[in-house]
Amino acid sequence: MKYSIPTDFSDSLLKSIDSEHVGELYGKLPRDFVGGGRPSFILPSVTKKKFIAHVKKCREHGIDFNYLLNSTCIGNRELTRSGSRKLKKLLDMLIKAKVSTVTVSIPYILEYVKRNYPELKVSVSVMAGVDSPEKARYWESLGADRITLPSVCGLYRNFPLLRQIRNAVSCELKLIANLTCLHRCPLWMYHASGHSHASQTGDPSRGFVIDYAYLRCNSLKLE
Repeated sequence: MKYSIPTDFSDSLLKSIDSEHVGELYGKLPRDFVGGGRPSFILPSVTKKKFIAHVKKCREHGIDFNYLLNSTCIGNRELTRSGSRKLKKLLDMLIKAKVSTVTVSIPYILEYVKRNYPELKVSVSVMAGVDSPEKARYWESLGADRITLPSVCGLYRNFPLLRQIRNAVSCELKLIANLTCLHRCPLWMYHASGHSHASQTGDPSRGFVIDYAYLRCNSLKLE
């Protein structure tokens, strides 16, 4: 078993990592066409130049890099000609940087990557909500190399269902060890959608979000 851990893009982090137990670091630029699971204003402020240098240092330490393209919604812009050009430009940059894996939540993005960039591994994000054998088989049929199973739906406590999912697919399965979300969180999808838009270039939010879901979640925890 190897861990996948987030990066802050610092050299000190790489020096402190034992590559025997850490298989990859994951992260993303503060803002890009696809976006991800965190708003821009809380992500590390990193330029493309620094990002590319960091990925290179990861490789030198024997650690892969997983770039997050795990937004749940791009407003259908991914299906437009303009959006297709922007998606290609972003993925071309990731290939040039020698990123090994991308994490996605949108089926079309997975199909696009596998069709045009077969050298990239694709991991399905926790935000895709793969909580059944049927969903797991669907994502694997699109070409998923790995699926991160969601914990907010109670799946991690359902060992028979976990076993069914494991038996249904041959791709890797990944679990999150330290998720702080509420058990069966009612705000999860709303939260994911808001954050997705708040990390996309061209979105009206411009990288900011009033994080109602986070504040409400913490209020519920205190109750």
